[in-house]
Amino acid sequence: MNSVQKNYIEFELANYQRNLQTLQDLDKHKDLNSIVWQRLRLVTQGITLALADLTPELQRFMQLKYGQNKHYTTAGLAYQLHVSERTIQRWHNEVCYQVAKYIGF
Repeated sequence: MNSVQKNYIEFELANYQRNLQTLQDLDKHKDLNSIVWQRLRLVTQGITLALADLTPELQRFMQLKYGQNKHYTTAGLAYQLHVSERTIQRWHNEVCYQVAKYIGF
């Protein structure tokens, strides 16, 4: 995965909760069938599937990194999860690769 793809995945992960809400709102308009809507649905569904396949440990990491309290630094995440900063970096890469697999990168 190149850096552009990784940055895109990070962007989508950061906006995942908002995109879920947007899709719920758009689902009310059954006639909506744009390419943008289809891509949003594909990416959001891919992230949902990828997150479901994560270990409980990685799911907790994702909640802290991209959940409502998005203010944690790598050091803060490591402290909260009782692991090293390098483990946080490795977990982040694992999650990005998992999502990439599900959205077709």
